[in-house]
Amino acid sequence: MELPRYRGKLWAGAILTALGVLWTGIGAAMAIFPRDEYGGVETGLGNVGLGTAALLLPGVVLLAVGLANRRRAERLRRVAALGAASQRIPVDTVAQDLEVTPSVARKYLLDAVSLGLLSGRIDLEHGVFLSTGAESSIGNVESKCRACGAAATVVTRAGEATICPFCGARN
Repeated sequence: MELPRYRGKLWAGAILTALGVLWTGIGAAMAIFPRDEYGGVETGLGNVGLGTAALLLPGVVLLAVGLANRRRAERLRRVAALGAASQRIPVDTVAQDLEVTPSVARKYLLDAVSLGLLSGRIDLEHGVFLSTGAESSIGNVESKCRACGAAATVVTRAGEATICPFCGARN
């Protein structure tokens, strides 16, 4: 699996769309101002149909697919950057950053792992991604326990959940 490619689709879609608009415009002009030496109104309408079906519609589809692939590749790069910068990434934070739902954000995280852009695992119980490829592997963090509410400085390790020193809950 690799990052989605989009440049070729965007170029091909733009060229086909431009040619489709040109061909359809010529066909419309032939239908509006018919000349017997060019085949009359029927030839113009045929060119409008051919330009639309053979050039314009495929061009628009290629543009749409190319833009969707570009958006997906940009989101995967952003997820990889988040994973490289932080050891614990809440899935909700990823969802807000990407402007998607948490389930779609989870899919982007899994896709980034499968592409090799990111390494780590998702802790479904706490809704966080634990990155093993973050800059620092061990550090102290001020944390507030979700279970008992105690504030403490805890030692974090990449890929591991923090444990509250007071009640033993995983955070």
